[in-house]
Amino acid sequence: MFVCLLCEKESLLLHRFCDSCQVVKRIMNVYGSEECREILERVCIRDNEQRLRKINLEKKTKLYGEKQAQSK
Repeated sequence: MFVCLLCEKESLLLHRFCDSCQVVKRIMNVYGSEECREILERVCIRDNEQRLRKINLEKKTKLYGEKQAQSK
């Protein structure tokens, strides 16, 4: 029994990658691993400034939602 080489979560008998990771592997073969890594870093990883903007947006949304609930 083997573990998926990419996600390291799925147990496998015959293949090196689970079904989900096999799709990712095919995408990487088409677009290249470097481009896929760059896309993941741009889209999934946030820097401090982006995190602070998201936190402030969530606070404003929560505050606005509470004000609407109180006015009803």
